[in-house]
Amino acid sequence: MVRSCCICKKEAGMEENVTSSTARQRRVRLHNYVEQVIRRWNDKEFKLHFRYDENKSFWVARLFLEIISRETFEYVLSLIGPKLRRNYPGLEMISPEKQFLIAIWRMATPDSYRSICEKFDVSTSTALLTTRRVTKCLADLAPTFIKWPTGNRVQEIWAGFEAISSFPKVIGAIDGTHINIASPRVNAEAYINRKGHHAIQLQGICDHKTRFTHCYIGHAGFVHDQRVFRLSDIHDALGNPEKFVDDCHLLGDAAYKLHDNREFPLNERLVYLKIVFDVCYTTFL
Repeated sequence: MVRSCCICKKEAGMEENVTSSTARQRRVRLHNYVEQVIRRWNDKEFKLHFRYDENKSFWVARLFLEIISRETFEYVLSLIGPKLRRNYPGLEMISPEKQFLIAIWRMATPDSYRSICEKFDVSTSTALLTTRRVTKCLADLAPTFIKWPTGNRVQEIWAGFEAISSFPKVIGAIDGTHINIASPRVNAEAYINRKGHHAIQLQGICDHKTRFTHCYIGHAGFVHDQRVFRLSDIHDALGNPEKFVDDCHLLGDAAYKLHDNREFPLNERLVYLKIVFDVCYTTFL
């Protein structure tokens, strides 16, 4: 009798474990989140939720989507949408709109893939592959928008910078930033930057409206901005009249040494001139 009771208790315990395990597997997912929630957001709410998270490693997000409005979203979607559709028979894919939203939600928020799956009612593999697919589409699209100014654009940028800071003939402002990444399996220490994070370097040049005109990416986080600049193709183009029309200049901070394509030589004895330079540069920043 005692043995029978023990067996019953054991079976009851096993049944309870199976039940709790099944309950854990049944994740609660939201249905029609895109249709019933996201589409009802106004532009301010849309920007708030899809603002780029600086702790994420998606460099294309920093280039395209740092602050994305609904209008920008719709425009970019019209460009990448055809590439997000399957052109051969198979299981029906989720809509390009939903794919794009999943990807930028991953880029813009600290949410895990598990959380995203529950929110958008997709599997983990779908969310992962969707993010990769959209990221590649954005990377392929980059050269269409991130390109060195030519023709009338040069004059427009010169005028824009001079109106902001009084600097003449500035073709762009240059600086570097770090894109955080997961610890690499090989030479992980080499990617640790001065803040103690694993990162890669992104060197960017922007016009007077903070639109990227050139990007150079890939060096490990410990590499100094000046070295990244020396290794970049834009350094090799210094003095090239096709790139730097009429001896125009790049504006950078103290991390970059003076080159021929600079605003003007600063002599330490020219105290007044240096003060004027610092005031103008600070005004631009």
